[in-house]
Amino acid sequence: MLAVIIGIVGFLIALAGVLLVVLSAVALAAEPVYTFGAVGAVAALVLLLFGILALVVASGLWNLRQWALVLALLLFGFAFLGNLLAGRLFTLPGILEALLLVYLLAVSRHFT
Repeated sequence: MLAVIIGIVGFLIALAGVLLVVLSAVALAAEPVYTFGAVGAVAALVLLLFGILALVVASGLWNLRQWALVLALLLFGFAFLGNLLAGRLFTLPGILEALLLVYLLAVSRHFT
């Protein structure tokens, strides 16, 4: 179930990245010195990369691969750390990331 949720989120993130790439290309074509075009293109590519990475992790988690577990723990761990440092630990994303970390650690013995 977690792999399906991560896959859906990864797809949505990748879709947002593609849309931002298109918007930034239009902004650069309309006015080359427009700031959103250059900064938006870099942000869109990073967003697209994270979306593709989430899709790869979802595929690995679905097949119970150890590398996917490690990568998911790293991604959720960094996100949790970011919420902790930003003081957003007791918000919905912070709580969900903590629960996901605990869940992944609890089921880690099933991964090969």
